[in-house]
Amino acid sequence: MELKKCFYYDIVEISRLEGELLKMYEVCMQMLKISHSPYSRIRVGAAVLTENSKLTGGTNIENSALGETICAERNALFQAITEYPHEKIKAIMILTDGINGVFAPCGACRQVMIEISRKQNSTFTVFFPMDKKH
Repeated sequence: MELKKCFYYDIVEISRLEGELLKMYEVCMQMLKISHSPYSRIRVGAAVLTENSKLTGGTNIENSALGETICAERNALFQAITEYPHEKIKAIMILTDGINGVFAPCGACRQVMIEISRKQNSTFTVFFPMDKKH
């Protein structure tokens, strides 16, 4: 089996966002507001963009049984697959307000992204919006 790149990481400066990336950032901000993160106290918002410019969002929802927690990335990806089952994922944006710097997806989220990429036979970009000062 030939291995191929499934997704790329890209850090984007918030002040320079426009068009689809700005819309994704706005969805991420909305998702941060509804995060349920009483244990980590790290709110995460994610936005998924499909090939036809459809947007979905997701937030982290924690549970005292750690295995029952769902990350924002998987939440947004599953939402996109459910709402737009015939569209390819073009990009995902991940935003957190609890940590300075890039907050990389966990192993479970990366595995889901790999499987989606392989199923749709295309790569997509994982965007991390940052202030210029970082």
